[in-house]
Amino acid sequence: MRWVLSLLCAARAFLETFCRHLIKSKPAAIRPRANSISDVTAHQAKRQRIEQPQTPSSAETRPFHNQVADENYRREVVDELSGTPGTRASHGKSTNRLVLRLLGKIEQPKTDSRHGVAEVLFCTGTEAAALVQSQSPHDAPIITHDQQQFRWKRTPRPIQQLFQLFARTMVLKDLHVSVQVPSRSTRSQSFEDKTLSEVRDRFVGTQSTDVNNPWNILDLQSPLPHCILPGFLAEENCQLLVQVKNKRLMANNAERARANPEEWNQWTNVLEWVLLSEGGNNTAPHTDSHGYATWITVQEGEIGFGWMSCPTEDERARWMASPSEYTGGRWRYVVLKKGQSIFFVPGTIHFVFRKRQHQTFALGGHVLQWSGLLQWIQVVMNQIRFPDSTNENLDESVPGLVKAVRDIASTRAEEEGVEAVGGKLTFDQFLASAETILSKTAE
Repeated sequence: MRWVLSLLCAARAFLETFCRHLIKSKPAAIRPRANSISDVTAHQAKRQRIEQPQTPSSAETRPFHNQVADENYRREVVDELSGTPGTRASHGKSTNRLVLRLLGKIEQPKTDSRHGVAEVLFCTGTEAAALVQSQSPHDAPIITHDQQQFRWKRTPRPIQQLFQLFARTMVLKDLHVSVQVPSRSTRSQSFEDKTLSEVRDRFVGTQSTDVNNPWNILDLQSPLPHCILPGFLAEENCQLLVQVKNKRLMANNAERARANPEEWNQWTNVLEWVLLSEGGNNTAPHTDSHGYATWITVQEGEIGFGWMSCPTEDERARWMASPSEYTGGRWRYVVLKKGQSIFFVPGTIHFVFRKRQHQTFALGGHVLQWSGLLQWIQVVMNQIRFPDSTNENLDESVPGLVKAVRDIASTRAEEEGVEAVGGKLTFDQFLASAETILSKTAE
């Protein structure tokens, strides 16, 4: 019996020794090493293609395209415009008649390239930044959200806070602003001069609002801190207009700009501005002046935004020749919600429509992209040829703008090479177009 126990003990010792040997000889689990810079670069995804949007990270989301809500909004505006009384020839009546015709044929945009060319791009902030930085920008409007650094307080509503900001530093009754009044005759200008105190009283409720004659304020200077630019536009490719402003204000002096207040405000109002409107006010199709690209961020209310999608050369030419009548082409629309930003490139033919129920408030501004030099100058040439196609007079401001862009682009081409301004062919075409404009405006 004793010899059996001895045998079992020996066997147990052998098994323990064998197991220890297996554990020591088992290959250790391979621990992933931290990525070096070269590793990250080697494994980065290629720049996203518009036709193949990447899945957004957990920290970012794309705006939701609510097709049902947008269609209900369109129908309500159509019903309101169909019942608009009066036959007097007025700016508002003419605009509403045209907008009603467009809303009768307009369709919702394609958002999925698997069903054809994407006509609008709903993007995360990261995706939007990649698109505007791209050297091959897409003509489709870009829509994103939560890109504004500035934040309103919870109460009161943003429109009231806006006028509070004005009142802190200015006497409202001493400030004047142009207000579009729809009832004004087509034989006169579409706007009237109002004091800012009159506008405040109209919008914050101390006066009754005439729903059949809603005011629209397009040229209101922003009193907000300079942090309203959507984050996705803070890209080097979108800074050309800022560089033009600096060149004009610095006047070849590297010291801090000492421009007079009028000139400084002029450039501030180009880069950022306020859109304030009562419900039911509509804007006819147009292209934004001076060939500017535009961004708009909704602060309060909802804004219907319509545009001509991917116009052919013939469609664009026919629209420019008769912008108040032509309704051909493919018209698309979205309804912009609070917190959403839209960006569209120079020459985008667009219009705005609003329900009567709510006032709307948006912040906006203009940019120029280095990658769009040739497109920009071609839009400016068309606007000079067809002045009714744009929303502002170009007058004497165009030559100075064109000359400044030409000089800045030429300097960059000399310092960084012609590829930095689109390549030799593109840059030569740009220079030729710029000289054509400058020679004609000098006559």
